[in-house]
Amino acid sequence: MPESPQDAAPQAAEPDLKPVAYVSMDPTPDLEAVFLKIIKPVLENHGLICKRSESRDWASIITPQALEYIDEADLVLCDLTRSSVRTYYELGIAHAFRKNTILVSQATAEIPFDTRYQRAIAYKDDRFGLLELRDSLSAVLDTMYSQEAGSGAATQISWETVARNDGELESARIALFHTTPEARRYALRILGDYRDSASYDKVRWLITKGTESPEVVRDGLTTLYKINPEKALDELQGRYGLWHPDFSVRERVVLLLGNYARTPELVNRLIDQMGDTSWGVRLAVCQTLGKWCAAEAASILRERRSVDPEQVVRLAAEEALRSIRRAEGQVSRDTVSQ
Repeated sequence: MPESPQDAAPQAAEPDLKPVAYVSMDPTPDLEAVFLKIIKPVLENHGLICKRSESRDWASIITPQALEYIDEADLVLCDLTRSSVRTYYELGIAHAFRKNTILVSQATAEIPFDTRYQRAIAYKDDRFGLLELRDSLSAVLDTMYSQEAGSGAATQISWETVARNDGELESARIALFHTTPEARRYALRILGDYRDSASYDKVRWLITKGTESPEVVRDGLTTLYKINPEKALDELQGRYGLWHPDFSVRERVVLLLGNYARTPELVNRLIDQMGDTSWGVRLAVCQTLGKWCAAEAASILRERRSVDPEQVVRLAAEEALRSIRRAEGQVSRDTVSQ
């Protein structure tokens, strides 16, 4: 006799094991648009559940709901644009709870000195600025929450979070040779979004002619990677990549290299890069080596953990070592089970 619905045991809902991101920002209309257009889609595209406090009375004390969300969160993202006391308070709670944090702001110069040890992603509230925020946030999240971290597999960043119209591709091909660097940077973003293979050689020529600003070179290398990662690898490791004189270019290159499968050659290149004069580059190296779970880099990471003059680099080295230890523990368990 078939079991009646009343007799059937209720089935427990499967727990959602996705990581949670708590977003703290003032609920003003302009920042709300940034949240809906960029922050929320990028977080969700990287596999995180995005939560915010339902309270919009930011003159009141922090709500129990916000405390609960911060407590359960794997990541806390704070937009410090308005210098809200409550946002800084929630950031302090996140630090006290030892949560991963990401800072973004339209006015990084106004961030108090005791918070500046953690680099904030600067952005402008215009279309180009939102593209910049989207790509920078995606790069950080890809390093922190790569689903393939440690597996040796290449990972792809999702870049499809800003709507485009049909005429943008042709306009971008023309704007690539515009007289202003701002227009060329915008063109590079669009060409990369479209994976426009017909523009690959033109982009390569633009960044290797030796007259472009570091910002254009950085965006150009990112575009080459988006269009053809395999072909772009030589450029990333060359004169206008890891050897570029500007630290922001080298930092971006290290993060892009982290999306490739780990090889002994790439690990050795990044170990050499650990001596970079820029703490931002050394930080990116630690993050990438941790993402790869590169056991062969453990000794240099231990050294950085002890001697690097920047606290943020020392912390990143320690986190990378933890990733390596976790990976080694998983390998040992798998070996025993077999």
